[in-house]
Amino acid sequence: MNSVKLMASQAHLVNRYKNIRSKLQKCCANIYFNKQCLAKKIIPKYVNIKIANTSSAAQVTDKKAQITRIKDEIKFFYAGSLYISVF
Repeated sequence: MNSVKLMASQAHLVNRYKNIRSKLQKCCANIYFNKQCLAKKIIPKYVNIKIANTSSAAQVTDKKAQITRIKDEIKFFYAGSLYISVF
């Protein structure tokens, strides 16, 4: 395999591209994970909220708060992906 030699300015651009691409892939993976959790009705550990009361109203509120938190995470990652620019 032929190795490609890069000048310093080219190496900088290649590293910058790799970093941006990896950030975008992580962001897309997080969006996909959160969407799959919503679709399969699974609650990830980072979403757990502790409520002292165990009444039925508290349990419903807890469930809705967890779903809202997942949806907010999806919105956050979509907003972050808009600022990640490949160019």
